[in-house]
Amino acid sequence: MAKNLKMRHKMIRTIRRVLEDNHDFTEVETPILTRSTPEGARDYLVPSRIQQGEWYALPQSPQLFKQMLMVSGIDRYYQILMVSGIDHYYQVARCFRDEDLRADRQPEFTQLDMEMAFMDDVQIQTLMEGVITEVFKEILGVDVSAPFQRMTYAEAMDKYGSDKPDLRVFASAIADGGVVKAVAAVIKASGAEPGDLLLVAAGPVDTVSKALDRVRLFLGKDLGLIKAGPAHSLLWVTEFPMFEYDEGQQRYVAVHHPFTAPHPDDDLMGSGDVSKARAIAYDLVYNGVEIGGGSLRIYRRDIQARVFELIGLTPEEAQGKFGYLLDCFDFGAPPHGGIALGLDRLAMLLASAPSIRDVIAFPKTTQAQCALTGAPNTVAKEQLDELYIKMQDPPAEKN
Repeated sequence: MAKNLKMRHKMIRTIRRVLEDNHDFTEVETPILTRSTPEGARDYLVPSRIQQGEWYALPQSPQLFKQMLMVSGIDRYYQILMVSGIDHYYQVARCFRDEDLRADRQPEFTQLDMEMAFMDDVQIQTLMEGVITEVFKEILGVDVSAPFQRMTYAEAMDKYGSDKPDLRVFASAIADGGVVKAVAAVIKASGAEPGDLLLVAAGPVDTVSKALDRVRLFLGKDLGLIKAGPAHSLLWVTEFPMFEYDEGQQRYVAVHHPFTAPHPDDDLMGSGDVSKARAIAYDLVYNGVEIGGGSLRIYRRDIQARVFELIGLTPEEAQGKFGYLLDCFDFGAPPHGGIALGLDRLAMLLASAPSIRDVIAFPKTTQAQCALTGAPNTVAKEQLDELYIKMQDPPAEKN
């Protein structure tokens, strides 16, 4: 653990050095106590004693703050300041999401947030490539070549059945123009004959693609095909769908977040097919694991209002939930975009650790508990009374 924590410190120190010394970024801290907003995971809520009956939410990301920093005049930030005049900003941000845990997920986590004005998507990706290559050189002593490979979401799903493909698996088949939608490539490569196993899947495209991707990854590991490929596979997946339809809510929701800029070739403002609209969004994939994601942002009030309309928000709801952002656009927000890099996940991969808990000091268990302090725990009735909170027993479990 001590070795991993020292490696993590070195990784973050390298990132700060590259951003500040080479690219003139400004580090800005943004609030931890903020307001609850829709279109994300479940919030952690904090009751306000002073504003009785009202609640803070712990930030799932500093997304809205960093966009407003761009308007403020900070044009390079590594957390949030576009409207305020900071045009390059970054932040090593603590984020919180109340969701089910797994090996690469914790209720509180750390990400590198960056926001930049007057840069397009390729320029942002190129800047991040410089950061990543320096991290790999400092931490692993490995020189990874840039630019990284780029692949559209449609191409990734068509060839690999995944939006975060591991290019180390079946790399030769793809290089020869093959498509890994089924495992026929394995049969051909192995010289299989009648009587051998051939797997075929049928059903909805998304279901089939995801199922066969799991088969592809299993066979790649089981047959030792990953070892034969490059040790470090870095890839940009671009042009994600702008929306996806949520059957449960009976409406469209944003695939990334509702502040992502639409692709200029798609008619989002008119009567075009919303289901086919693309976003100027991009994910960075390392050995089949998403380690970062970003997009160009909407910086016009009319486009942002249209996106809110398409995801089912009325003008009144949009103003009530996001009026402070919409009002900022009236002051003339610059074109801007950004990216967030999952530092826990990247540290886990660089350390070859099985879980992000192995690179985090005092991590939570899979039951979202702190093994050291016993949190979460009960509090005194007097504390609840100050907040006008009354406890209610959870419903009994059904047999």
